[in-house]
Amino acid sequence: MRRLAVLTLLLVAGCGGSATSSSAPSVVATTTQLADMAREIAPGAQVTSLLSPNTDPHEYEVRPADVKALASADVVLRSGGEVDAWLDGALDAAGVDEQDVVDVGAGVGLEGDDPHWWQDPRRAERAARAIGAAFARAGLPQDSGAYVGVAYADLGSADTLFLNADSSFHAASTMKVPVMIELFRRAHSGSFTMDQPLLMVNQFASIVDGSPYALDVGSDSDSTLYKRIGARVRVDSLLKLMIVRSSNFATNTLITLVGAEAVTRTMRGLGAQRIQVLRGVEDGKAFDKGLNNTTTARDLAIILRAIEEGRAAPSEATSEMRQILLGQEFNEKIPAGLPAGTRVAHKTGEITAVSHDAAIVYPPGRPPYVLVVLTRGISQSARSAKLIADISALVYAHNSARHRSNTISSTNE
Repeated sequence: MRRLAVLTLLLVAGCGGSATSSSAPSVVATTTQLADMAREIAPGAQVTSLLSPNTDPHEYEVRPADVKALASADVVLRSGGEVDAWLDGALDAAGVDEQDVVDVGAGVGLEGDDPHWWQDPRRAERAARAIGAAFARAGLPQDSGAYVGVAYADLGSADTLFLNADSSFHAASTMKVPVMIELFRRAHSGSFTMDQPLLMVNQFASIVDGSPYALDVGSDSDSTLYKRIGARVRVDSLLKLMIVRSSNFATNTLITLVGAEAVTRTMRGLGAQRIQVLRGVEDGKAFDKGLNNTTTARDLAIILRAIEEGRAAPSEATSEMRQILLGQEFNEKIPAGLPAGTRVAHKTGEITAVSHDAAIVYPPGRPPYVLVVLTRGISQSARSAKLIADISALVYAHNSARHRSNTISSTNE
């Protein structure tokens, strides 16, 4: 499948900001794939692609405008191999210094006669590193704080991809999935019932010193529960609001019921060894001391797989969990990169410069897969959402191609 610019952002900067100078640095790329990568890595640069979409590179003839663009370029990106063999003469004509040219294909390792290195996510990642390093040498502006973790696992095969999967991120609202699991397990054990009503009180204790704090309705993605302060709301109603609307009020009320430490212990039992659920939401004193809920992409993938395979709790409970996750109302990330109508059981999370999505994707006619994308350091939420959606599209295409190839192989045997 085609690997577009999105995979280049897995470890590379460039997801935030815009040009602030009237004289933006110039990048010339031979192919549209390289140009897409350059725009994502250095959004403040002026990027020119010599090849247009659907142009046959083997029949391309260099134009005077290409020589002019190359002569003024701060960095030139070439794909390597036969794709842009025609570039050599243009570089000579433009007088481009060899040190300003990045041969991306040579850096990632072309395989035989196949020059399409961007179709391999691992080589695309190496290409991103090389381009980012070249941009840094040239002084092109980048958002060096941007960082992405990905975990992908096809539940019908051994196909996986883990990139920065063990790096720790602020969990944001993804930690609400572990809380959901603990609730179902405790209800099954008889600690309480799902129809048990809980008194809604907007006051919670800081884990630092037990001092009280209240939630801000303006910072909560669901405001309905604030109208029910002093009333009682069923556990199952709160649980649904915690997932589909990401209600902070519901979350803190339910964590008070089951305990954060118990949630983390249960995750350890499922094989998630790094995730930490320490507290509820908006505990300012804890935040100031760095006492935050954290997770990794791998751990969230382990947790979601346990739900899909019926191991997170009794099978009836995990079935209910999937239905709740399928009802998620915030769908601008992983679902946005999928064909319309694709079922996705998922939970998003977002705080300042942190944006996540963790999903079980159900492609029609083939086994589901788990995809987790965690991001930090991207200041614009629209950019991080698009990044996650683009990675989702990339993974879906990879999964489709792999299963199609396996089907063809089986037919020919």
